[in-house]
Amino acid sequence: MVKSADLRKAQLLLYGHHALALGTASLQVPGYPYVSLASYVMGSDGCPLVLISELAEHTNNLRQDARCSLLVTDEGAAGPEQARLTLIADAMPLAADEVALEAQRFYRYFPQMQDFHTRLDFRFFRLHPLQGRFIAGFGRAYWLDWEPPKTSLSVEAEATLIRRMNEQSSLSVVGIDPLGMDWRHGESRHRHVFEIAVASGEELERRALAAWSGIFTDLS
Repeated sequence: MVKSADLRKAQLLLYGHHALALGTASLQVPGYPYVSLASYVMGSDGCPLVLISELAEHTNNLRQDARCSLLVTDEGAAGPEQARLTLIADAMPLAADEVALEAQRFYRYFPQMQDFHTRLDFRFFRLHPLQGRFIAGFGRAYWLDWEPPKTSLSVEAEATLIRRMNEQSSLSVVGIDPLGMDWRHGESRHRHVFEIAVASGEELERRALAAWSGIFTDLS
């Protein structure tokens, strides 16, 4: 059974990164997995969102079989102590009425891909985790039923709060989630992790505003 502290580590790993290895069932070589890298952000429902070209192998594979797996690793460590999280998931295209809101969040993280879903032939997929295998470090490995953090802001509430917070062009909030806040200073993206879990959306807003005030103070 996974320990609560290690479940939090698994959540922090998934929320704190934005590149994953995605494995789908290959059509080109049936019976074998096809794996490549994909950029992602976390949706407000605790599911990763990816944006993939209609011409990509993954898209062709997922049309035939929605089952997939994804891997996120701790880039700051190596060897047997490197934390890594594998999630078994089902990939589903975003519904038409969801795309506009979720796209705003995705493009805040990846402005270089702005409007790929309208200018180019790309599609958003939501990866619904079913189970996970978390390697917390050497000798600490667990199967777990994936549990996202229970408190989150809606996409609309997050966007409204970010508009209030972004007052300088060189320093801007990118995303706010139950575990922390991502922000950009010039060309660099940074993350502030909340030390303890938040109990409500109101507390999450207060925590984000307090962290943002501290970041401004430290950089001034």
